[in-house]
Amino acid sequence: MRQMRGRGIQALIALLLALGLWSYVSFSTNPTTELDTSAPVTVTNVPTGLALVDPLTAAPTLPTSQVTFHVSGPQDIVKAFPPPVFRAHLDLKGLPPGVHDVPVRLDADSPLDVQTSNLQPSSLKIRLEALATHNVHVVVKKQGQVPFVFDSGQIKQNVQTATVNGPASLVQQVVSAQALIPLQNQTSDINTQVDLEPVDRTGVVVIGVTLTPPTIGVQIPVTPKVQPQQAAVVPTIVGSLPPGYVYGLEWEPRLVTVLAANGITGTLETEPITITGLTSSITRTVQLAAKQNMITDPPNLAITVRLSINPIGVQQQLILALPIAPINIGEDLDVLASPLTISVTLAGPFQQLAQLTLKQLPATVDLRSRGPGTYHLPVDITVPAGLVRVAPTKPEVTVILTPRPTPIPTPAPTSPPTPTPPPAPTSTPRP
Repeated sequence: MRQMRGRGIQALIALLLALGLWSYVSFSTNPTTELDTSAPVTVTNVPTGLALVDPLTAAPTLPTSQVTFHVSGPQDIVKAFPPPVFRAHLDLKGLPPGVHDVPVRLDADSPLDVQTSNLQPSSLKIRLEALATHNVHVVVKKQGQVPFVFDSGQIKQNVQTATVNGPASLVQQVVSAQALIPLQNQTSDINTQVDLEPVDRTGVVVIGVTLTPPTIGVQIPVTPKVQPQQAAVVPTIVGSLPPGYVYGLEWEPRLVTVLAANGITGTLETEPITITGLTSSITRTVQLAAKQNMITDPPNLAITVRLSINPIGVQQQLILALPIAPINIGEDLDVLASPLTISVTLAGPFQQLAQLTLKQLPATVDLRSRGPGTYHLPVDITVPAGLVRVAPTKPEVTVILTPRPTPIPTPAPTSPPTPTPPPAPTSTPRP
């Protein structure tokens, strides 16, 4: 018996030691962690026929509050990525119309070995109100005036009544469904869809209800009081370019349609375009200069003006005497050109003329297939790019081709005979 008790005590001690060791290891490797967090509040189970509304204005709304709470649990769960997700919600099941203080419920998306506490706020005040519908007349109103040379006609609408839907206290405030049609700058018939707005007796829009249908079709004829006419447009340029620059103008449209109470004479000017200091081309979009009792069709017509700005090319002239260079001369022919040079006048930029050499201006006469004789032939002068030959317009020269004479052989000269020297005198010896 004592032996069995001893074994039991030993087993209990071993179990306690194992639990202690397990607790120590678990706490050391995955300690308990705490943190504060938050979650948005949602609403569930709104009763049929009721709407959740703002406690003060009765406009339909949903809680936008967030609740904060304290979370504690194992570190590997509390600080996991992604972190655990908690849902805070209000359960409105079975609640009647009126104001209620509903407790906030906090749930996790999946079972977690964590604890939550210190939920703030623990409840939220909400208001439930019965839904209602009501039919009202559709009223279409003109807003503003068409331009002074136009008239607007009678309004035509495709819907006469609309249904108001929403909380009963708000539906009761709506007396009509209103549509506003702006007439400013309208120069043609109006045929459009416009939004309806629920308004109360003072014309203020009631927020928190809906209208069926939300839009209607509206037609309003707009007719001119005077006949349209065409007028020419001229850009207005102010200022001046730097020295050495010029500009050219292009614009569109050049003609516009206008309506004027007293008619239009002359041209229409644009708003000023300043060119002072410009050295490169520009494009500007401008309006016509304001003119009383006149509008364009369409209104606020824009004029596109393009200015081409370029430097002025300073031109000079240079007179040169170019030597005539015959080419393609037949064999055994001699050539004589008259004159031997031709005077040419060139025009172009000063710097290019100053650097010009005669090698750049060959003046050639083509004698291909020409036999002996006298010819009046054109001179081909190649002018470098950027220069222009001013004179002569059709240069010509006279060319004389003659057969080259056959050389006559000259006999070799003979040496003169060598003279025989006379005999030398001899002396007679004396006895």
